[in-house]
Amino acid sequence: MESITFTRKLVIKTLEDYFGDVSLIPLTEEEIHHIILHSLERKNEQNETPFHMIVHDLVYEYITT
Repeated sequence: MESITFTRKLVIKTLEDYFGDVSLIPLTEEEIHHIILHSLERKNEQNETPFHMIVHDLVYEYITT
């Protein structure tokens, strides 16, 4: 199982891919933490899906809704 620390790095990296710089990420720490926890929950439900795809999909959903 992925750790919270690893998942946080992956979420931040994915957000950087969208916004170009950490300082431009328009999310609070609470929102980022929510994405982290949701990513870990979804991974438990979708074991066969690569984790980076789960994180990417959740970040995309979060910033486009």
